[in-house]
Amino acid sequence: MTEEKPDYDIFEETEVYETLIHTVEKDYINEATATFCDNIAFPDEYKNQVRVLCRKFVSFFNNLKSNSKFDSSSQAYQKYPQYLNFWIRLQLELQNISKNDMPLLYKHLNGNYEKFDEDRKLQDKLYIINDDDFTSMYMLYQLYKIYNGSLSDYNIECNEFYQLFKENYDKCLYKCYAKGDSKLCDVMKNFKKLYDKEKFPRLNNCKKKLCPLLPELSEYKIIYRSHSENDNIGYQLVQTADNYIRYELPKLTGENNNELKELIWLQYNMPFHYNEEMMKTYMMSVLYQFIVYCNENKKNLKLSLFMKEFIGEYYKKNKTEYQKIFSECKNDPNTQKYCQLHKKCNDEFEQDLSIIKDDSSKYI
Repeated sequence: MTEEKPDYDIFEETEVYETLIHTVEKDYINEATATFCDNIAFPDEYKNQVRVLCRKFVSFFNNLKSNSKFDSSSQAYQKYPQYLNFWIRLQLELQNISKNDMPLLYKHLNGNYEKFDEDRKLQDKLYIINDDDFTSMYMLYQLYKIYNGSLSDYNIECNEFYQLFKENYDKCLYKCYAKGDSKLCDVMKNFKKLYDKEKFPRLNNCKKKLCPLLPELSEYKIIYRSHSENDNIGYQLVQTADNYIRYELPKLTGENNNELKELIWLQYNMPFHYNEEMMKTYMMSVLYQFIVYCNENKKNLKLSLFMKEFIGEYYKKNKTEYQKIFSECKNDPNTQKYCQLHKKCNDEFEQDLSIIKDDSSKYI
């Protein structure tokens, strides 16, 4: 079977799909156009469950095709064949069907789709998604599912819900920027627009209005170890196997640099924070760790390459937020954790911080 390249951007209407699947669970037994499923040639170990899955697939397809909620221009209508192809791979994974046997179901569906798909909506749309693409798509599926979810869906409290969303959002960011999945990056930008338009549409009894907007996402760039000393400095500081990169700048190691390392792995995109205090604390941690590293390596002439990259790729893009923090924390006492970090930074590196506040370009 020829390997296809799936569309990742198929999950915006996940809530509609998840609602319809409840109907499928009731109706699939009586699906008249699915009788061919009973004739599938499959190992006895899985035969009954794959017959059921085949029937559910046909029922799901018919429900999607005829659903009156769909606007013909909506993503759910335009892309439901692609979603179905993801869905059936997901069900095969959840039911622990051997990868060696998976092609038998696809072959059976492709050989019989005219019995339930007169309009040929599924023609050339059913194929086994490769493992790497499926991993990315499953991460996006989970992200959209949580975004559209409620506390009762997961039986958790507000902060647990936000933490669950953060874990999944940050995983997607990491797969995009650190692992180099550009297609996932593209969908994450579309997801940001959806989130910023309406935060968690089914989440009630939580102060979701206090959740910050998602940070702007940078353009995806291929990360690699360049032959030029001037490229990808931050990436080299967190990625290289040696303790030093080739011009003797030490790697960023240890727990004292966790936030700065994470930021660089995400190519200077901030992870999700579900309240402003968390976000501001993260930002001050990053800035403090950056200044510490600069002071520890100020005799290295190549340090300026990293400083220029950090300030251009991150600080200037978040300058307005930093100015708000500086203004809020300028008067003592302030018990907020980010203000305590600001005070620590100012006490230890007053001149450095002053230069960055006045004109960050002059810090290089």
